[in-house]
This record gives sequence, C-alpha cells and structure tokens, in this order.
Amino acid sequence: KSNYSRAFAGGYTHIFSPNTILNLRYGYTQTSFSIFDQPAGTDFINALNFSLTAPAKNNLPLGPGVGIANGYTGVSQFAAPVGPQKNSDYHADLSKVVGNHTVGVGGMYYRIHSFDDGWQYTMNFTQNGTAVDGTQGGTGYGPASLLVGTPDSYTPWVGNTAEDQIINWYGFYAQDQWRIRKNLVLSYGIRYDYITPPTFSKINSGLDVLTGIFHVTGPVLPLFPKAVGPSSYYSAQTNGWQPRFGFVYQPHSKTVIQGAFVIIDDHNNTLIEEQSDIRLSWPSGIF
Repeated sequence: KSNYSRAFAGGYTHIFSPNTILNLRYGYTQTSFSIFDQPAGTDFINALNFSLTAPAKNNLPLGPGVGIANGYTGVSQFAAPVGPQKNSDYHADLSKVVGNHTVGVGGMYYRIHSFDDGWQYTMNFTQNGTAVDGTQGGTGYGPASLLVGTPDSYTPWVGNTAEDQIINWYGFYAQDQWRIRKNLVLSYGIRYDYITPPTFSKINSGLDVLTGIFHVTGPVLPLFPKAVGPSSYYSAQTNGWQPRFGFVYQPHSKTVIQGAFVIIDDHNNTLIEEQSDIRLSWPSGIF
C-alpha cells in the first residue's frame, strides 16, 4: 500500500493601526500510512488449517506470529493501516501595544479526525507445553513444544479492530510583555485548553478499576439493554490551565540573564493513548 500526505495552509493579517495587528491562520493536513509484514499467503494458512481461526482481513492473509522460548527467534505477522488522519487547525491572534505593554489574546480550534487499525495472531511456545509438571521453570523445552503442537498462549486480534474517532480541541490564551525598564522585560500569561469527549464509530467498553463498574458505550443485548456510562467512554479534558512566566534582564552590555516557568499539558499523547486503548475492546474487536 502506498503512503501519502497532503497539507494546505493559509493566513490573513489585518493592520488596524501601527499598534494593533490581527492574524488569522488555517491549516489542513491529511496523512495515511501503513505497516504490513509480507503476508504468509492463503496456501500456507490453509496448510496449517488456520483459515477459519484467522480469516484474511482486508485481503491480507496473515499467518500466526510464532514465539519460541529458550533463546530461539520466532516469526511475526502484523498489519497496521493508519489513516486517513484529517486535521483542521484554526487560529486567531490579536496583539496591541499600549505604552510599555504588548498585550496579546487569541484562540484556536483544532478538529481531529483519525482512523487507526492493526491486527495480528500470536502463538507462543514455552517450556510449559512439554514440561513434566507444566510449569515455566520445569523440564520442558520451547522448540519441543512447537514440534508437538502444544502452545502456551494464543492471542488473536479479531473482529473490528479499527477505531474511527473525532475530537474537538479548543484553546484560548492571554499574555502581556511588559518592558519595565530598558534592560528588564517581563512576560506573563495564561492558556486554557478544553478537549471535548471523543466521538467513536462503534460501541466500546472497559472496566473502571476504581469503581468496579463495567462501562459500555451502547446497548449490547442481552447483557446490556442500555449503555453504562457516557457514550464517549472518556470524559472531557478540563484540566487545561497552563500559566506562563518569563523575564529577560541585561545587567551589562555583554551579559543577559533569561528565565522562564511554564506548565504544559501533553494532550496529544493522551489522545493517542485513548484511541489505542479503546479500539480493541468488546464487543466489536478483541484480542
């Protein structure tokens, strides 16, 4: 499969006066990339009587990934189509000079539409399959377990293992750069981010280990006639207060002292982990 990406960007600057400037910007990105091992092939899978256990998905007949204990190298079969990822980014910034102050305010809107998938079928052979007492530290041998066909574990990724997700991200800020003296400048401000709960394309589920409640985002008969918990599964991210403070001080013509303090929330990583964790949940896709 071919990988591709495309991007568009544009901006507009309006000068109200020499002291007041407005900047508007828009950006759009679309990316898609795939990571595939060379498929084992239908003939190989049929020879193993593996076609019913793991039928070809997206026309990719993957065989089992095999792990062998006792220092032997196994083989792997894995597919990970990711994309298209469609992101739209809107920004508005207004700056104004008032005496010794340069005040800035602005906001952003970030719409994230992402698709992620991946599947494999893993079978591990350890000492357990040929051990006298069936324990990991027993008398067994990994290659021997492979030869007699006694796997220790089998972990298939089956069903709808993909996730199509939409998230809206809003950010606002205000800041001031204050030239107190010719050789001393202070910068301070505050930013706030709010990220809406995600919208998923399928029913997801998971156990809340703090409360012991099993959440499911939609009805799954007969066990769950209605949803348990929010339809988005995750709550909105509202802890987005991020203060900033910095200074520049020049005590001498050849000496400059700078310092800064900021709090930054890693929302990007949180969103990535949310999608990765939820896409293999019951009842749509499991492993």
